[in-house]
Amino acid sequence: REAISEGLCTREELFITSKLWVQDMVNQDIAAAGIEASLKKSGLEYFDLFLLHQAMRDYFSAWRALEDAYEEGKLKAIGVSNFYPHVLANFCETVRVKPMVNQVELHPYFAQPEALATMKYYNVQPEAWAPLGGGRHKPFENNLLQSIADAHQKSIS
Repeated sequence: REAISEGLCTREELFITSKLWVQDMVNQDIAAAGIEASLKKSGLEYFDLFLLHQAMRDYFSAWRALEDAYEEGKLKAIGVSNFYPHVLANFCETVRVKPMVNQVELHPYFAQPEALATMKYYNVQPEAWAPLGGGRHKPFENNLLQSIADAHQKSIS
C-alpha cells in the first residue's frame, strides 16, 4: 500500500495473495467479514488471489463467501491451500466456482504426483510453498539442482 501511494509501483504491477484463516471459517458470514477485514487492513480494493488456509471447520460455507467476493470483483482468483487429493476432488464436485489454485508443499523432495494429477484433472493450478524444500533438504548443495541451474545459466534459487 505504501509503495503504491508513494508512486514506487502501481497496483497492477503487483500480484497480492492473502488467506482466510481457520478462525474465520466458522460460517459464511464470519468468512465474509474475514475477507472484508483483510481488504480493509491491506488498504486494497481487491486481492489477486485469496485462499482458504486449510480444509478445516466449515470450509464449504467459508468457500461460499469467497465465491461471492469473487463474483463481486473483490477477489480476482480464489483457491485453497493444503487440500489433499481426495478432499480437493470432493470439493471440486460440490462447489459453484472451482478453486483456481491449490497451494501445497511441493518441491524436488516431495513431488506429490497424486495431488498434481488431481489438480490437473480439475484444472486447478498448483502453487508451491517451500518450492526448494524449506531449507531442510539443503537444496543449494544438491548436485542435480545445480546442474539444472547451470544448464539454464541460473542460480538454484
